Amino acid sequence: MKVKADLLAKMLDEIDRLNLKSPDTIDWGPDRGSEIIDDDYSRGLIVPGPDGVPMRVAPSS
Repeated sequence: MKVKADLLAKMLDEIDRLNLKSPDTIDWGPDRGSEIIDDDYSRGLIVPGPDGVPMRVAPSS
């Protein structure tokens, strides 16, 4: 794992050395078609339980 951390540190140092900046964010507009996720998790029906394990809750009325 140390090798990965060292490699990441070197890469970040190189970004600083080259004075690179993050690309501008592009607004592609609202999600359409298959980009829309409509499932129990996105509707809030599955939440982390007290022990961290996901659990299903009753829909609110």
